[in-house]
Amino acid sequence: MNQKFYNSSMIPLNQALSYLESRSDDFVPLSVVKTDMIPFFQADNSIKAVLFDIYGTLLISEAGDIGLSALDQGEDHLIQIETTEGQKEIGYNKLKSMLFHRISYYHEMVKKKDVGIVYPEVDIITLWSDIFHLLGFRDYNIADLLKASIAFEIFSNKVWLMPGALSLIEFLRIRRMPLGIVSNAQFYTPLLFEFLSGLTLDRMGFQEKYISWSYKKKCGKPDPLIFRDPLDELKRLGIKCHEILYVGNDMLNDIATASALGLKTALFAGDQRSLRMREQDSRVIGVKADYIITELGQLEVVLMGGVDD
Repeated sequence: MNQKFYNSSMIPLNQALSYLESRSDDFVPLSVVKTDMIPFFQADNSIKAVLFDIYGTLLISEAGDIGLSALDQGEDHLIQIETTEGQKEIGYNKLKSMLFHRISYYHEMVKKKDVGIVYPEVDIITLWSDIFHLLGFRDYNIADLLKASIAFEIFSNKVWLMPGALSLIEFLRIRRMPLGIVSNAQFYTPLLFEFLSGLTLDRMGFQEKYISWSYKKKCGKPDPLIFRDPLDELKRLGIKCHEILYVGNDMLNDIATASALGLKTALFAGDQRSLRMREQDSRVIGVKADYIITELGQLEVVLMGGVDD
């Protein structure tokens, strides 16, 4: 049986948003689990642009992450898979195991090619194409794959807007500060953020040229390659690396990687589930964030002296 090939570039986004809306009852408000971190921040007039992480920073993430680590979440449960052949129920643990092995397989394939990507990222739709093929599905299309991937994500990684996210973004938009995102993500990540906020990224003030999603770049943090395009675009505006603030919740993926590129950093330590201090990881030895915040609103103090009318 020949396998069909699909990837996220083929997804009709309006259809994906409509499916998310049909699953609105699956989204319930989440609250942060406070940490014992002590915030440190002060006004910084040198910052001219801000880049954000998504999971655990702008979104509360019950799993705290995306990718292999997120697959540890969720008890066994039957996941309903819809295809043109009808509906089938597959055990969560079975799907989790299959996804884990396919992700590991693709990671090894990329590393063997020696293309300079140290931390490869896999397109989730390509993964689900493999899964459908392995499960013996014969007649399926891109709509079936997007529904399956979203349904699995909704079950395995509950998300909600981080408190203060929208007010902070509006504060920065009004100040005309260039805003971007550098995040490990899949096609549904920006859709989830827009669905929960009720606003498009463009309406929030994020510009596409300052956004880098791992599934599109084929590499994920802590690979510095994922930062390259937004940083190049900001440099064209005359903004230097030390004038860019990167905000994230992971000492390795976010703080160490951004610091090594010369960016200023703010560690968001507002939710215990997603705070990643990586204290046993040698790659963060000696690494310190410029600022530590436990509420997103604290960044307004840091950035109040930045770009304005």
